[in-house]
Amino acid sequence: AANNIIDTAIDDFQFNLLSGRDVADGCDLPVDNILLNSDGSVVYNSSSDIGGFQFNVDGATVNSATGGDAGAAGMMISASGDMVLAFSMTGSTFGPCGTMINLDLSGEAAGFSAFTFSDVSGNAIDFTYYDESDGICEDMNACNYGDDGDCNYAEENYDCEGNCTACVYDDGICGSPQYEDLNGDWCCDNQIDADGLCDYSSNDDDDGPPECLMDCPDFQTLFDFFELGEGDLTEDNLCEIFASWDGDDCLSDCSDVGDGDSDLEEITEIIGVCSECLAAGSCEGIFGDDGPPECMLDCENIEAITVDPAEVGQYNYCNGLAEFDQSCLSDCDQGTIDFVDMFVTQCEECIEQNNCECIFVEDPPEGCDDGGDDEADYVVEVGADGNSFSPADLQIEAGETVQWVNVSGFHNVDGSTDTYPNNPDSFYSGSASNDAWTYSYTFEVEGVYDYECTPHAPSMAGTITVSASNNNSCMNSDDCDGGLFCNMDLPDAGCESCSNFNMIQDCYNDGLPCSDSDGGGVQSCVEECFGGVFESCDFENEGAVGDEPNTLWLADNGDGTYDVGYWTTDPIGGFQFNVDGTTINSASGGDASAAGFMVSAAGTTALGFSLTGATIAPGDPSVLLTLDLAGMPTGLSNITISDASGSDLGFTYDDGSPPPPTCDDMAACNYGDEGDCEYAMENYDCDGNCTADLDCLGECGGMAMEDECGICDGDGSSCLGIDLSFSNVNTADGTMDIYMMNELALGGFQIDLSGLNITSASGGSATDAGFMLSASGSVILGFSMTGATVPVGEGALVSITFDSPTPEICFADAVMSDSAGAAITTTLGDCYSGTPGCMDDSACNYNMDATYDDGSCAYEYDCAGECGGMAMEDCAGECGGMAMEDCAGVCEGSSDYDCAGECNGTAVEDVCGACNGTETDPANCIADGFSLSLANVDLMGGTLDVVMNNSEPVAGFQFNINGINITGATGGSAEANAFMVSGSGSV
Repeated sequence: AANNIIDTAIDDFQFNLLSGRDVADGCDLPVDNILLNSDGSVVYNSSSDIGGFQFNVDGATVNSATGGDAGAAGMMISASGDMVLAFSMTGSTFGPCGTMINLDLSGEAAGFSAFTFSDVSGNAIDFTYYDESDGICEDMNACNYGDDGDCNYAEENYDCEGNCTACVYDDGICGSPQYEDLNGDWCCDNQIDADGLCDYSSNDDDDGPPECLMDCPDFQTLFDFFELGEGDLTEDNLCEIFASWDGDDCLSDCSDVGDGDSDLEEITEIIGVCSECLAAGSCEGIFGDDGPPECMLDCENIEAITVDPAEVGQYNYCNGLAEFDQSCLSDCDQGTIDFVDMFVTQCEECIEQNNCECIFVEDPPEGCDDGGDDEADYVVEVGADGNSFSPADLQIEAGETVQWVNVSGFHNVDGSTDTYPNNPDSFYSGSASNDAWTYSYTFEVEGVYDYECTPHAPSMAGTITVSASNNNSCMNSDDCDGGLFCNMDLPDAGCESCSNFNMIQDCYNDGLPCSDSDGGGVQSCVEECFGGVFESCDFENEGAVGDEPNTLWLADNGDGTYDVGYWTTDPIGGFQFNVDGTTINSASGGDASAAGFMVSAAGTTALGFSLTGATIAPGDPSVLLTLDLAGMPTGLSNITISDASGSDLGFTYDDGSPPPPTCDDMAACNYGDEGDCEYAMENYDCDGNCTADLDCLGECGGMAMEDECGICDGDGSSCLGIDLSFSNVNTADGTMDIYMMNELALGGFQIDLSGLNITSASGGSATDAGFMLSASGSVILGFSMTGATVPVGEGALVSITFDSPTPEICFADAVMSDSAGAAITTTLGDCYSGTPGCMDDSACNYNMDATYDDGSCAYEYDCAGECGGMAMEDCAGECGGMAMEDCAGVCEGSSDYDCAGECNGTAVEDVCGACNGTETDPANCIADGFSLSLANVDLMGGTLDVVMNNSEPVAGFQFNINGINITGATGGSAEANAFMVSGSGSV
């Protein structure tokens, strides 16, 4: 649409044309450049296809603008005065380079101004008028200002001569900070050097000490005491330093020192107070030891901030301070509020990190353990051998604690997720310090943690790898004898002693002398054997040998023999199995021997059966037989355990793994089968049949529906459109409105009308949207130079004036487009026919409601009183009567004219119609034209005459007579004129 083709921004720069440097091919121009050649051609090179443009030609008038790539793209081109405008109603574009348009100019063009180029979406294309002088650097900030070529600039932190303009730190690198300064902005105005001292040499920042105070006596001592907490000074010592500044030249350069309360007047006041207290003999309490500031006395929990941390422990102090209600500080100055807020915030961080030492520089007081760190499992030294962590890499288990101890240097520990987003959890010791600090953190989440010192040298980084905790202290322990329960991964509660596992083994080897009183199998026996020592152990699904019925397993007796354990729910009539991994020396004992089974063993196979039909009764887990093996077995295979009738009981080998899960949800598709439960997909049954309705896309249970346009899953926009109609038509005044109902935003339009001549267009929603309107003849054109649109709604789109209306005014055509140039479906309203009638108010039939004159005006009434009527009085005086005068002038008389036109004459016409004629035979009458007729018809004799009347000579003839069969034709004028006559049938 037109509105989105011309961009919103118009460059108000004017560019002078330089003669004598025409460029024939626009593709030779730099990208996004335009040039007017001396022959009027405008050449261009664009980075994007052009959807529209506008520019003014300074110093000349544009007679016409045609052709070029804009014309070839079908754009609407308009030239008026010094302005040239081009846009597309269909969204067409052109580019990327060539001749844009050809101008016919009057006058000498001095330049282009106010030009705008945009793409099809209305986005500006930043064009520059081509200037051969563009090869000169015109940036005064460049190092080569005024020279030919592109502008060159100094490197960061250097001037054009290569001199460093930033800070040079201990590493000798220009602008590479190593240490945080006092105000925390990482620049050298308040640099802290490797010894932890602040370098004030280049301080010009209000965040640090004013330079004018640095020359005062013992300033460094005061600074170290107040800012770094160093030095053991009494209040008398402090006042002696301040008093020494009285009258010193060091204050003469200070008009304003620092900010907040640290101005010259306050320094002067402190000097005066110190001088007075020294003269009085003591300055104790003047720096605040006599209590908190007066503005804080209304705080209900003032003790949270005034209590001595050394008395309650730093961690407990932070616990109280983190809950301090700061709303009571409203009467305090901003400096005090900021100071308290800083400590409250830091304490909140310390509580979150479980670190009782992260605020204070002195040694942690006793009592830190009341809420502080646990005893560390690992210790990392910080800075012991320079800029490094030792050890830098640790392998620990979840739940273990690491403590970092700062041995030397200005360091911290930063493993926060802000610095390392991939860390499983966040830990941070606080801002870097060169104090003898410690920091501890307990790692609960498994994973790999990276950390560093911030700021840090490349070597100040470390890694901690946290693996899962192993609470089973007997696993893989030398105290574990490899017995039945040795490798069972039981929970820690009540299971921490390896001796308990050996006791279980002893209990088992003794044949489980406990009864299974509650049917709980091994677990029940364990609890009974050892007094419930394992009551809190959860055996469910943990996996252990002997915990599944109808299984065999192996138990190492430690002397080369292995018991074959079993648990059966049915009587056993015989068995056979193979031992994997070794061979059998012998097989004996167990419940098989007790039942009188014949037991045989050879190679890897063990066999047992009864010749008498005896069986091994079902019951608790027990020993089937004992094997003497040549080596260590890996398991049992090819197991066949049968009942007395030889039916297989389905035994398997139990290696201690948990039993496979069985789906016990009756709603699942695989209820009763091994494995996790499987369920049908939503809207389907277990056989894959759809149990819901299909939507219009054919999706089972889908929500897609046809929109109001009949489109499946559509948004209803495909059939949205615009309705146009006429309203407020006044053909007498020549005005009307174009009324629009639009369901989509309108970006531009062109409307063609018939039946009138349009003289102007204005107003309506088009004008409200800032559209440019043009109207002439039968066309109304509207578009936006700013990309504006007429919003969805209804009302008068535009009002027009016109002349020369016809009886019918119609919409001939309309092109309505959206903001992207796409056409909008448009419905055109009915023609306007108006009301016909006489519009001359001097006529007797004037119609004040008529909208156009139909030529019916009348100005006289007839005898019946009808305006323009036809009624007249007859000769008898009757209006509308039929009485007439005869030829003698007698009303209703009988006189008449004869054929000669004589009133009451006697002349008559003869048979041929001749007045006063003498002809009596009609055959002799000649009429105008040609005619045939039948005469003297004798049906009995079979003859008739064909009579011809001809006013012109006849050279031949042919005719048909219906109803008879012609047998011959003779005589008459035809024969008399020697015609050859033939007749047969009907011809």
